[in-house]
Amino acid sequence: MRGLDWAAIRRRGTERGLLQGGNRADEELLQLAMEPGFSTVEQVVQIARRGVGLDVVATAIKRLSGTLMLASESGKGAAFTMRLPLTLTIIDALLVTLGDATYAVPHDSIEAVAGIPRADLDQC
Repeated sequence: MRGLDWAAIRRRGTERGLLQGGNRADEELLQLAMEPGFSTVEQVVQIARRGVGLDVVATAIKRLSGTLMLASESGKGAAFTMRLPLTLTIIDALLVTLGDATYAVPHDSIEAVAGIPRADLDQC
C-alpha cells in the first residue's frame, strides 16, 4: 500500500469543484475521498486499483453507528481505524468464512439463507 496521495485528492477535488483552493487538513481531504464516485485514478480500467471505494466502507461503518479514522503518509502506507459500538458484540450474527477471513453478518441484515450443494459451487 502506498498511502493516500493527498496532493492527488486535493487536485481532483479542485478539478471537480468540490474544493475552493487553500490548504485543507488531511481530515477534510479524507472526507472528500469518501464521497461516492470520488477517485484519483486518471484512466478507468476493468479492475479498480484500490478495491472497494472508501464511500462504501464509510457508509457501512456509519450504518453501524461507528467511526472511521485514517493515518496516512503518501508513499509509505495507511492505517485505518474503525471504532464500533460495544453493543455490536452482543448482536446475533451469522459467521461466514471466505478463505482465511471470517465475517460476522448481523441477522437483521440477512434476507434469506440458502443451501448450495458443494458440487454446484465447484462448477462456478
